[in-house]
Order: sequence, then structure tokens, then C-alpha cells
Amino acid sequence: MTTSTSDRAFCVRALHEARDHAHEVHGASFEEAALAFIEDWHPAPDDEGDVSLIVRDQGTGREQCFRIDIGAGEIAPCGRGVTAPPG
Repeated sequence: MTTSTSDRAFCVRALHEARDHAHEVHGASFEEAALAFIEDWHPAPDDEGDVSLIVRDQGTGREQCFRIDIGAGEIAPCGRGVTAPPG
């Protein structure tokens, strides 16, 4: 993956995995980092076809959880229905 100066370092792991299974990815946003993780590491989806990920900003320590519908490529915060991005 090629990084640009606007990319930030994130540490991403599947929600059910321990922190030591996280991988570093780069992106301009939490959402971009989550999608990059899926492209690079292909985590197994659950019975509904979704993957839940914890994304941690390496610079700030802030974490966000996302649920991604693998088939549709839709992303939403954990605990909410998966919806298509606006636009």
C-alpha cells in the first residue's frame, strides 16, 4: 500500500481478536483504515456477512468500532445498522 503525507497510521483488528492480532494500516480516516484492513487481511465474516473491527489511531490512541457488510461494502459504527455511505 502506498502512503501519502495525509495518511495516518492505524492499528486494526477484528473485534473478537486480542490486541496482539492487530495490524498496522495507513489511511486518511478511520473508515479508510478499516476498509484497507479488509482488503489486506480478508477477515472471515460472521453468519450475516459482516465483519466488526476495532480501529485505533496510533497518534492519538482514539479507538472506533465499525461493522462492515463485506458483500455490499457498506460500513457503520458498531451497534447500528449497516448503511450505505452518503452520496
